[in-house]
Amino acid sequence: RISVLVRCAVENLPEPDWQRLKLDPSHPLRWSDPFHSSPLLTPLRPPPMLVPELVPIPDGRFGRFLHTPCILLKCGLFAKQNKNDSDKDHSVVVDCRPAGSTDEDYQLAGSSIYCQPAEYGPCRLVYNLPYLHAEIRTRNITMNDVSAASIPFFAVPPLTIEDSKGPSIKLVVGKDSRLCVRVEWTSRCLPDQKPKLLQIGLRRHALDQDCVELASQSVLPQMCLEELPTKALCTSEDFEGLMKEAACRFEKQGGILRDESPYYCRHCFQPLQRKADSSTVLGPLGKAWIAEVKEVLKLSAVAIDEIGHANPIDTAALRAPHWAQLEQQIREEANPWEAIRQAKTPCSCRDVFCCKELNVDGERLVHGTVYTFRLRVSDGQRWSCWTEYSPPMQVPKPPVPYQAATQPKPKNEKLQMEASAVSFADEHRDLFKAMPLLSNPGGDPWPIGAEPKKFIVRTKGRTVYAERLDAEKLPDLPEARPKNDDLRES
Repeated sequence: RISVLVRCAVENLPEPDWQRLKLDPSHPLRWSDPFHSSPLLTPLRPPPMLVPELVPIPDGRFGRFLHTPCILLKCGLFAKQNKNDSDKDHSVVVDCRPAGSTDEDYQLAGSSIYCQPAEYGPCRLVYNLPYLHAEIRTRNITMNDVSAASIPFFAVPPLTIEDSKGPSIKLVVGKDSRLCVRVEWTSRCLPDQKPKLLQIGLRRHALDQDCVELASQSVLPQMCLEELPTKALCTSEDFEGLMKEAACRFEKQGGILRDESPYYCRHCFQPLQRKADSSTVLGPLGKAWIAEVKEVLKLSAVAIDEIGHANPIDTAALRAPHWAQLEQQIREEANPWEAIRQAKTPCSCRDVFCCKELNVDGERLVHGTVYTFRLRVSDGQRWSCWTEYSPPMQVPKPPVPYQAATQPKPKNEKLQMEASAVSFADEHRDLFKAMPLLSNPGGDPWPIGAEPKKFIVRTKGRTVYAERLDAEKLPDLPEARPKNDDLRES
């Protein structure tokens, strides 16, 4: 058994002296009563193999497999003795079981690839896992040695339903009377799965502008506005009509519907529940969500007639087949008495409505500029894919307070102004109009006190550079000859 004692630490507070015979029982730094755990049975010896470590998938890597239930495992046993060895001949394999089940439920996770990222070392990416909430272990097929089970994990991250159109953006006034940008989105989670981290990217709505990715932050409880189970979608009046249309399309293709619903959740790949449940309490967001059930099914579910067969020969797309495609093909080829032909359990996911407010403080968001936003969510292990950019939104400038001209309210303010001294010619040098000729040659070009005289002005381009001469000092020009006259010297 394990006993745990707890005590807090407070600054600027002296700790109790252990040599004292009598201690104050109300002192905040006293030890609490021991917390005893339930009896634990430890094994006689440690497992002979290393437990694989779950590591985050690096950004920009393994794009072929991210649409499937996958996990990246780090373990020194995955290393190859020779870099030219085949990946299929490795003696260490990975087994998978549902989270919380017994060792008899382990089965081989057959789809995996070897990789060696620079930040992790020898790793193995296991994709198309049969369980979405699972535990794994390593096993040596030669010596039949096994490792202990890993911590439970989710093979898929929270699904952002608005991934194809971007989050919803609104302008609101915060609690401190400041203008804020409110980002709203909906995350679909598995049972016991919660969105824990959020990262927002923003971009100025202009050409050749890079996306600025803000630092990731925790999803606080006050950011989660409401939760709605997916089984509440069947309470809509249009839900049953959409189910019948999808079933008719699939039957025209020659298929046989074996599950409860022809629509499958994009998150857990299970059919949506078709029976209404009156115990669900709907909030304002849930009622608006159910009213748009057709748009919700388009974004968060896929019809059975849209699930194509996996084609292993077609390698041009370089995309691994999804487990839903492989499973549908196996169910059609299986015998009627096999368990895979039986109806699946309905979807038990839930939709979490979240929001986040960003202050327009002038550092990231500037007044009078148009922005587009995108985001991604994580459950602490895997990040979801980035959503598309939201429609452009302009952050308006703060309004000028109204003040009547007949009732002025002056304020004592100090303004510091700095103006460089320029001449009249420098001030009007870039204008297209020429400098006036009534100026004092060689002196101040300001025309006050100038006398009218005759000048010759030489121009260069659009800028006037004047060289003025008095009429008495004009050079003597040669006498002009008549047209076509030939000057001959005697």
